[in-house]
Amino acid sequence: MERAWIKRRKKNYSRKRALKGSRKCRKLRCRRGPRGLRGPKGHRGQRGSKGARGSRGLRGHRGLRGPRGAKGDRGQRGSKGDRGPRGEKGAQGPQGIQGVQGARGEQGPMGPQGPSGSVNEIAIIPQSQRYFYFPASNLVSPIVIQASQFSNDDGQTIDQFIGIGVNSYSHLFINGMLQESKLYELTESSLTLYIDNDEIIYKDTPIIVETNLFIAQIVS
Repeated sequence: MERAWIKRRKKNYSRKRALKGSRKCRKLRCRRGPRGLRGPKGHRGQRGSKGARGSRGLRGHRGLRGPRGAKGDRGQRGSKGDRGPRGEKGAQGPQGIQGVQGARGEQGPMGPQGPSGSVNEIAIIPQSQRYFYFPASNLVSPIVIQASQFSNDDGQTIDQFIGIGVNSYSHLFINGMLQESKLYELTESSLTLYIDNDEIIYKDTPIIVETNLFIAQIVS
């Protein structure tokens, strides 16, 4: 600071001398001398204080949209939401196909005797059915023949044996010979044969099942 003050004082003194000389030259009408050499560059002054903040400029135009960034990592799976309300009942589906007929159940116990009525006459009506089967190959025990393989007196294929129950009995004929009841078992859906292991029923041997059902009918 002291050096800068001395410098300014010297500069002011030089200017006063130059002004005094120029006045003297005017009186004497002196000629102006040649311009002196440019002095050396002075030291840089101290930095001034910060000016007040200017007013806000106008908003610039919107820039171009940048390129799309890379796909981020997959986030964590969220928690399970609450269960939604129950939907309305759907329409009823079509009826399914009829299943295979089940095996016949055991006979139930005999019920109590009913009150006696006035019956003038009872007629017992027998109903006989015959079913025929001719094996396509030799048969060896044990043999199970389904009812659907038999035909009736009219030559029509049957679905089940009719006339089996407590009010009926059956006969089995193999090649025209009546068989013992212990050699076979008859149900509505099949015939099972129990013959000796060394015996064979040959192909096309006629197997005939006969059922006899008795029906009681009140005659007034």
